[in-house]
Amino acid sequence: MAAITLIPDESLDLILQDIIDNGETAHLTGEVTPATTYAQVVAMSIGSFAPTITLSDLAAGGRKVRVSAESGLVIDTTTNFAGADKDFDQIVIVDDTNSKIKHVAIGTNETLSDAQIVNVPQYDINIKDMVVVP
Repeated sequence: MAAITLIPDESLDLILQDIIDNGETAHLTGEVTPATTYAQVVAMSIGSFAPTITLSDLAAGGRKVRVSAESGLVIDTTTNFAGADKDFDQIVIVDDTNSKIKHVAIGTNETLSDAQIVNVPQYDINIKDMVVVP
């Protein structure tokens, strides 16, 4: 008997489409303590950009969104951290209109300095098919 997919792509797309539709800004955060609110993300931001996000199939079954790479992002540690070097701990995609966090990805832990120019690589947010094999 064939495997049965529990959640159709249309349902997975609702979750991912919300990130595409409402993910207005991607913030690089520079604190060890994870940001859990929109206000904390903004307070811990050491750089931000408007992400380009696209939806597609996951090769092994499921769906994904790809966050495109961003080149030439200038790090600012003076606004929130008085110019202190900070480790790049997270990329947080937020909905600025509604002050909500949409997705959190792990950063590189690279130590970044004020005015340093960085390139953020593309990354994927994957949701694999959930299946049952009778």
